[in-house]
Amino acid sequence: MNFIKELDLKAILFIVLGLIVVFTFLSKNSQITSLKDEKTSLQTDLIKEKTNFKTCEDKMQEQNKKIENMRVEVTYKEPEIIEKINNIYLKDKTCESELKAYKELFND
Repeated sequence: MNFIKELDLKAILFIVLGLIVVFTFLSKNSQITSLKDEKTSLQTDLIKEKTNFKTCEDKMQEQNKKIENMRVEVTYKEPEIIEKINNIYLKDKTCESELKAYKELFND
């Protein structure tokens, strides 16, 4: 009788351990399936984002080409007034000489 009780106890323990293993397996299998679905979704999102990135990069290159084509070459030319100022000469330090130089400067 003691042997039967011991056998029943071992059987119950074996069944409980078996159920724990099965439950753990099913739980992990569910997690694996969920992670695979998430991976697939993320891969799809990655492909979409790569496509969007490529589209943005193409648009940016197109805009850069347009900007480059719009570039204007600027050359600096000194205004005539400055040239005129550089070319004014005073005969001497008299007031009449300075007045004449100022009149030439302002076209009077």
